[in-house]
Amino acid sequence: MVNFGGHLKAVREGESKGTDLYIVPYNDLKEPVFAQGTDSRAVFDTCWRGALALSNADFTAAVEALFTSIFEADADAAPRGAPLGTAMKVYVDVVGPDEGQDTLQRMVQIHTAALTNSEALRKLVKKHDKYHPTQKLSVSLLPKLYASVVFSGQGMVEEAIAAMRAFLNDEDEGDRGTFLPMKRMDSETAHNKVVESRVEELDWLKRVVASIPETLIHNLVAHRGFHHVKDRNDKRPLENSLAAYETAWTSGIHLCECDIAITRDEKLVLAHDADFKRLALDSKSPTSGINVSDLTFRELISMPLTSGNRPPLLIDVLRSAHAISNNAKLIIEIKPGNSAAASALSRLLLRHPDLTRCVAMIMSFDAVTMHRLRTELTAGSHPLLGSGSTSSRMNLSFGSQHCRFASFDHFGTLPNHHRTHSDQQLGLSLSQNNLGVGMSLSQNTLEVPLVPQEPPQQIEHILSFPPLMLLTVAQKPKRPCEMKVGVHDLSPIDSWLSNPNGCLDGVYLQFQRDMMTPEGSRSLRELSERVDVGVWGFAGLDPDDFDTFHWLFKDCNVKFVNTDLPNNFRKGVIVRSSTSL
Repeated sequence: MVNFGGHLKAVREGESKGTDLYIVPYNDLKEPVFAQGTDSRAVFDTCWRGALALSNADFTAAVEALFTSIFEADADAAPRGAPLGTAMKVYVDVVGPDEGQDTLQRMVQIHTAALTNSEALRKLVKKHDKYHPTQKLSVSLLPKLYASVVFSGQGMVEEAIAAMRAFLNDEDEGDRGTFLPMKRMDSETAHNKVVESRVEELDWLKRVVASIPETLIHNLVAHRGFHHVKDRNDKRPLENSLAAYETAWTSGIHLCECDIAITRDEKLVLAHDADFKRLALDSKSPTSGINVSDLTFRELISMPLTSGNRPPLLIDVLRSAHAISNNAKLIIEIKPGNSAAASALSRLLLRHPDLTRCVAMIMSFDAVTMHRLRTELTAGSHPLLGSGSTSSRMNLSFGSQHCRFASFDHFGTLPNHHRTHSDQQLGLSLSQNNLGVGMSLSQNTLEVPLVPQEPPQQIEHILSFPPLMLLTVAQKPKRPCEMKVGVHDLSPIDSWLSNPNGCLDGVYLQFQRDMMTPEGSRSLRELSERVDVGVWGFAGLDPDDFDTFHWLFKDCNVKFVNTDLPNNFRKGVIVRSSTSL
């Protein structure tokens, strides 16, 4: 037998502790049940009705006060006659997650009290009828309970709780703008809901972009494209997917950040983690737990992600950027210790100079990898083919002369019938004397066989390469290669960027609260006079909104600012229901 009285005590001492919410005095109301006498039934009936009236009044007052606080907080931002769901969404955007969490807690307390009181009143009637089988009250009292606001209003509060949790836990990239009753949906209805959610998110993104001045939009970096930080793909595309970047670029975003990895057969793909266990459609598949570097591209194709698509090749994304707009550019991050990916990236850019304009910047936490990449790009830019013989050579200064390239296959690699038989087909040999940051390369020139072409079809490209930057941390490094630096002492940076074979162009700093102070902004401005500066942060931990972005750009002269584009990024721009679009 359940000790409901003990449960009520636990509720009072737990979830309802410190609240002013009414809780039915269950043990007190049980006394008339066991009382003997002709008036015991009347006494119980009167006490029970009084408890129901108090429960109804307390529930109504608590819910009204709760919703009043929500509407008062966003009185200026919420649309006229806003449905409850819309008002709640605007409320979270206005007050922020901390106050929103307090409101959610109050909702839970109200719901707990209503549920507890309803169950207490039902059990009291049941207990009375058990001990007084000839004087049953179920017929007269239970209909009043089930028709009461404290009973029927629980469903409404449950839905409000679910919506509030979605707005808070999904980083505000959440629910529909209207407050709809929860109901079972068939597959077609569920599909339509997903489509509507995607339409709403896309509409929101375009309105956010339109609200940002043209002088600022080119400094905003969509981290991993337009994606959902909780790995959901029912509202936004999956991170590091082709759709995530194409959606961002076609909506007006200029810069998108991506992470690259190299497969066992040397194809550059987009991937943040070492493997795809987090994003694989079948996370239990043995392949999903294998490092990307140990898989061939064919094996990756056979392992679809939760979106149903495969991880894209880097060259696929670059070609999309090239086709979409001159403003569409990619910022590429190379994971620490992944020198093979860096070398592959160098080869891709050298072989596809027309795609280099689609790369705004390359960065890594690994300074050695970045300096090696600088050396490879510099060396590769000198020995380029000209015209005439199939292996003619010409010396060019870095990023200044014209050259013509052979065509390449879909993967950005030279087709077999264009390759030479020599292992030194690129004419590039690394010195084994120094494998550190100051590695040297031989002065051999680069030999690339020329594909015969008609003179009118020859295409000239101006060889230029994107800036190379070093990522740093502000907290204790998690990897040996990571460099820690604080905004109040940026002096070590110059030595990290310098190298006899070519300096790096800038530094991408981890966000620090002190950057939002006059002293911090002054320090960043001084640094920006010497090198390019970018700022990255942790999703959910660091501020990610327009005001922070604007401060870093205007007051700190930061060139790149990462964002995950949460739905509260721009005040006053909220996700609208598709029915109102």
